[in-house]
Amino acid sequence: MNQTVESFITSHRLIDPGDKILVAVSGGPDSMALIHFLYNHYHHACTIAAAHVEHGLRGGDSLKDMELVRDFCENLQIPFYCFQPDIKTLKREEKLSTQEAARLARYRWFKKLMDAEEADKLALAHHGDDQIETLLMRQVRGSYFGLQGIPVKRPFGRGMIIRPFLGTEKSSILNYCKENDVSYNFDKSNDSEAYQRNRFRKHILPFIKEENPKAHEAFQRQSEWFKEENEFLHALAEEKLKQAVYQWGKEGITVNIKSFLEIPIPLQRRAVHLILNYLSLEAAKLVTAKHLADILMLMNKDSPAGTTHLPKGLIAVKSYNHIGFSFNRTDEDNGFPSQEIPIPGMVLLKKGKIMASVVKKQHFRAEGNIFFQADYEKVSTPLIVRSRLNGDRITPLGMDGSKKLKDLFIDEKVPRDERNNWPVITDSKGNILWVPKLRRSSFAPVSEHTERILLLVYDMEDD
Repeated sequence: MNQTVESFITSHRLIDPGDKILVAVSGGPDSMALIHFLYNHYHHACTIAAAHVEHGLRGGDSLKDMELVRDFCENLQIPFYCFQPDIKTLKREEKLSTQEAARLARYRWFKKLMDAEEADKLALAHHGDDQIETLLMRQVRGSYFGLQGIPVKRPFGRGMIIRPFLGTEKSSILNYCKENDVSYNFDKSNDSEAYQRNRFRKHILPFIKEENPKAHEAFQRQSEWFKEENEFLHALAEEKLKQAVYQWGKEGITVNIKSFLEIPIPLQRRAVHLILNYLSLEAAKLVTAKHLADILMLMNKDSPAGTTHLPKGLIAVKSYNHIGFSFNRTDEDNGFPSQEIPIPGMVLLKKGKIMASVVKKQHFRAEGNIFFQADYEKVSTPLIVRSRLNGDRITPLGMDGSKKLKDLFIDEKVPRDERNNWPVITDSKGNILWVPKLRRSSFAPVSEHTERILLLVYDMEDD
């Protein structure tokens, strides 16, 4: 492994003599191997320090991770920096899920620490198997940039994020830890099949490795080539887009459809993504190939008007020969814009998120009011998540007749000020399928004949 990582670092110019490198160390095998490797190979030419975040989300296990990293650093006299963020407060203030708040807290602190310590690089321990999983998940989700995986390096704060292990597979890292007597802790959540990445790791990655033991190298090469080609095509799309823009501003962008459709089709998709990226980086990350196809279809239709809903409240509205991209702004008390739920994929809400996937019946069994299961073959897609509307009714599973959503909220003692922002899931025909945490409808229940299950998970911020 030593030679592989050294060659990867050199070929991608990740480390320069004199660099001050902060290593993000969680206490798991990947990050413990990374700081051990960088210390042994670069501490004479560079300054190596450890940055550990103790999120406080896993009780005693989190504290054991912190102690492990701290003791390791003390033994080698490596500077050790630790941060214990208030995740619950951040979730509430930023209206994020637990995982999103934890990630935001980490990267905000990493950036501050780099500034305070005048660090040049932040080293992360993503490896080749992570790259395979990421590329596959993005492609399955329908991400337009599914072939553009985890970057080897990118600008961050005052310096760069670098990933020296991206050319190395997980088994090599575990062998490195064993051969060099590097201690580490194991996060039990990595075994849970409730997370999509874990399902890919358990069921798909072994098959790929069996077909090609060097698959991580092929996927990494593919990712790097696509990134280079994409940057070139984006530059072309940007030039072409200038000729079609009618009005440009932070609040919205309007395009002349006739001029836009004269752009070559492969550049049209990139031009749309450039527009969305300008208006909202978060929305652009969630845009799928289907979203882009829907926008182009709207432009090409003979009808003079139409609307396409996009992630994070963005909408594309056609009016004769123009199409405008803007935010579908709503008042806090009047709910939130409707969004399509990608399958598989995720939708971010004011409170938490909804994750969608399709699983085989024998592979998953979910219980509890944060889960929704239905016979995938009997559900009319696409699914929509929206806030409640006047007159909404649900046909609850196990009950005769329908029930007003207003009465359901009253019966379940949902506070009045939360009702307008409570998510409601419908099928493509407008039938209410599920009111998360409250009730599921009688539509498309799982039966003994079901082969594939539509699984929705509602991850709500803590009260």
